[in-house]
Amino acid sequence: QFNLLELKMKILIIGDSLTGNYGITPGKAWTELLKQDLNGSLEVKTYNGSTTADLLTIYMNEVSLCDPQRVFILGGTNDAMKLRPALNTRNNLLTMSETLEGKGIKTVILLPPTIDQNQAADIFSEPVEVFKQGNEGIIRLRRLLKDQSEEHSLLVFDLEAIKQQAQRKGIQLYSDGIHFTETFHWEIYEAFKSKFTLS
Repeated sequence: QFNLLELKMKILIIGDSLTGNYGITPGKAWTELLKQDLNGSLEVKTYNGSTTADLLTIYMNEVSLCDPQRVFILGGTNDAMKLRPALNTRNNLLTMSETLEGKGIKTVILLPPTIDQNQAADIFSEPVEVFKQGNEGIIRLRRLLKDQSEEHSLLVFDLEAIKQQAQRKGIQLYSDGIHFTETFHWEIYEAFKSKFTLS
């Protein structure tokens, strides 16, 4: 755990559409709410539809432009939906983390939450089996990253745990089975603040 309000700390969050305001009111994404707290020291780079292979090709350019002291990476959902092997996805994320750590940049991997496969099937008019397979890929990836965290001190932030807490409150989580509602974005924002001592 570390304090993101540390003097002159520059932060980069990079990832897929789950880091942005996809399908919600601009300014209501968890990353945008954090940006308001961090007074311009946070950069958010959202690449809708990106896989971890895509992020692997662009992340160093964003790091060079931002010159951060802390980097948070969220990816893997699109890999899973495209049936990419979870081991490959994990390796892409570890490559980014290890490269940044080697440059003295503390890195946190955000563990993507499972999706609502039934809601997604209804919204996107696809067989539920498509999204079930995607969910299975997310579960495998999460397990691999948790194992890495326990064995090799990889820093992770678990969005599934926040999702389960929000479910117990009766909060609607997804707008389409995959992307977060504004209320779920708020829950992530609050949990992020609590974890990284912003409050």
